[in-house]
Amino acid sequence: QSLNIDEIARIAQKYDLRIRITGAADSATGSSSINKELSQSRASFIGQQFLQRGIEENHIVMIGKGGIADFSPKVELFFEPKKGSE
Repeated sequence: QSLNIDEIARIAQKYDLRIRITGAADSATGSSSINKELSQSRASFIGQQFLQRGIEENHIVMIGKGGIADFSPKVELFFEPKKGSE
């Protein structure tokens, strides 16, 4: 997985992209509050990996989806236009 994180970080830096990380937990186990905390923790862990690779904190969005039935954690790259460049 670290190879994937390395490559995503490289592309994000090269093209000045933002990174959205969505963490999740399995709704079949754990309480709602535990799953919410676990999903956020998973997103935060991946976010820390990007910080260690030089991605600026304000370029990372971390979302915890809590306990859900059919979802896997994901990382998305997106472009955010600079203000005043419209």
